[in-house]
Amino acid sequence: MFELFITDLDGTLLDDNKQISSLNIEAINKLRKKNITFSVFTGRNFYSAYKYLKALDIEGLVALQNGALIIEMPSRKVINEISLKSSIAKNIYQLAKKNDFTFVGYTGYHESNSNCNKDMFVEKSNKKSQAFDFYFQHNKERITMLNTMDSFFDNRKKIGQLAIIGQESLLWDLLKTVTESFKNEISHVLSPIGDDYGFLEFFGPKVSKGDALSHLLKQYGTTAAKTVFIGDNYNDLPLMKKVGLPVATENAQRDIKDFCKMVVSNNNNHAVKDAIQKIFF
Repeated sequence: MFELFITDLDGTLLDDNKQISSLNIEAINKLRKKNITFSVFTGRNFYSAYKYLKALDIEGLVALQNGALIIEMPSRKVINEISLKSSIAKNIYQLAKKNDFTFVGYTGYHESNSNCNKDMFVEKSNKKSQAFDFYFQHNKERITMLNTMDSFFDNRKKIGQLAIIGQESLLWDLLKTVTESFKNEISHVLSPIGDDYGFLEFFGPKVSKGDALSHLLKQYGTTAAKTVFIGDNYNDLPLMKKVGLPVATENAQRDIKDFCKMVVSNNNNHAVKDAIQKIFF
């Protein structure tokens, strides 16, 4: 019998309009009535995830920023936070500057929580991409534009994460160089975003959704074998490899679907409700 159900947000619980369907919410509430613990593991930071955590009325632990931040809701108590050293982030930035990339620095939880309107600092590329222009437009109230990222790094000892957006092939080249230089001091996620562009994120050491699971297992006195996780992207794979029942949405990457033990409907067709219904009812 499964005791813990975890869902990703984007591409899974959220539809393409970034909404949670009423059918998904109804299914989650039914799950709670069976005393199954419900949680969210997302790549989003606290500021961008908070309205969804609030709408879901979550009480308990959630994992944000791919596991870099574990907090308890609704108190917002920090259980664990892994930061990226600003000095390392600046070195990565300097290695990457020769390419026409867009750079995004995210403040840590405590800084963004006290000044939640401005938690993203951006040095933008001259190149145009519809995929990430939409991302910036959607998050414009959070952004401070910079001519150079140097001041962002110099003004703080640690940050939440550094993201670099650009041509995917160039990002792979950069990633190889960076991992050779900072192997034990960083974690990373590289996600395709369309138009042959990628979104490369750097975190502090030992950050992944898979590593974050141990905090919930300890808190709730359960095991990975009794855990279900539903997701859609490559950053979900470390957690999928640990849980007893990994579930993919129909819109997930092919490699993700091939790995998972169950594939349910897509994120625009109530994927979380479909998974809950098939597994628990």
